Order: sequence, then structure tokens, then C-alpha cells
Amino acid sequence: MRDAMMASKIWGLALIIVLLVICEAASRCGIIAPNYVPPVSIVIQHAIALCLSGVLPVAFAHTLLRVLQGYGYAVIFGAGLGIMMGYFPLLSRAFTPPIELVRPLPTAALIPIFMLFLGLGDRMKIFIVAWGAFFPILLNTVYGARSIDPILIETAKTFRFGRRQTLVKFILPAASPQIIIGMRLSMPIALILGVTTELIAGENGIGFFILGAERTFHASDMYAGIAVLGLVGYALNWAFRRLERLVLPWHNPQR
Repeated sequence: MRDAMMASKIWGLALIIVLLVICEAASRCGIIAPNYVPPVSIVIQHAIALCLSGVLPVAFAHTLLRVLQGYGYAVIFGAGLGIMMGYFPLLSRAFTPPIELVRPLPTAALIPIFMLFLGLGDRMKIFIVAWGAFFPILLNTVYGARSIDPILIETAKTFRFGRRQTLVKFILPAASPQIIIGMRLSMPIALILGVTTELIAGENGIGFFILGAERTFHASDMYAGIAVLGLVGYALNWAFRRLERLVLPWHNPQR
């Protein structure tokens, strides 16, 4: 099993390298205009220079600070409300209609509305991130709380546990794998929305940097910012997977 996984990772890395070589050759040979798609080697050089100069680290610091704040609010309210909705049917019936009404709305389309009420500052950006990341966590938590083995609930009643003890000692641990899945699904959404708000109403951050590079025709800087953004997203996903194994060592998400 491990050999197969390692082989798939090697093939995936080899495919990325092949695509980068093709892009490098196409740009060098003039098949695609270097002004629009610079050679990969030049993009890498610009990315290293921007990182060493501190431009990209500062931009990512602004972005990640807002993203993590909004993501934290989404985890707190999404998991909390999801547990309550999964455990109390009356609460679920009350909250399900309005949630299903607003959930399909694209979060990016709501940015102009939130801008009217919250302005153009960090508060609006953090709220957008929290709004978009809230629903995957909520729905997965509700599903996890409802799919608990009824024997666990009966065991809690047998030992005369109250509702609070049942929630803390039975419902929450049993639903934690689904909560983690929702948190993992919402992490890239939070990052995407954080960058999107900076593209629309940004004063700093990596989205503002990418947009500024595009407007000033610095294509190499633009692609460098996008490439580093992809690496940061990959690193966040990798860190989350390691955290999942640390927090839930007994749970195998493959099963």
C-alpha cells in the first residue's frame, strides 16, 4: 500500500516537472508570448527575490492573519451550531430552512452587500472568510452528530448522564471525524475568499500584490505571487493532514 502511494506521488511530481519544462520551452521558443507567460526559470528567480526582499512574506502575513481569524470564527460557530442541530431535532428544524436558503448563494457575489454594511477594511474581509468557511463545517458537523450509533446514546442514558455530559463525552468525540473533514474542506475556501476580497477591495495582502503586478504589466511578479500562493495552499493542506493524524490517531479517513 505504501509503495503504491509513493509511486503515485512520484508520478504526480514527474507530471508537474514535465508541464513546467513544456512551459519553459514554449516561452523560450516564442510559441507563447514571453510578455504574457514568462519562462518558468524567470518566474522562480522573481519569486526567490521577492521572498528574500520580504515583499511576499509581508503580503502573505496580512492575508493569512485575516484568513485564520475568519477561519477560527467559522470553526467555533460552525461546529458549535452543528453539534446543537445534530443533537436537538427542534433546533435543527428551526435553523435548516434559513440555512438552506442562503447556503447556495455564491459568497463572492455577496461581497458588495457586505461592503455596504461593513466597509472596506479587515472586518469585511474576515467576515467574508468566516461566512464562506462556515457552511462546510456546519453541514459536516450536523451529519456527524446525527450519524452516531444509537447505542452510545443509550449507554449515556443508562449511566444517567445529563445532556451536557452526553454532548461532551459522547456526541462531540463521535462526531469529531466529520468535524475535521469539514474543517479541512473549508480551509482552501477560506484562503480563496481571503484572496478574492483583496482582489476586489484590498489595500494589502497577496491578492492585492497579484492584482498590482497585473495592472503594472509585471507578469513575472504576478506569476511568482500565484506560484507561491499555490505552495502556501499546499503547505496548509499538508499541515492540516498532519494535525488530523495527531489529534485523531484512532481515525482512518480512508475507511
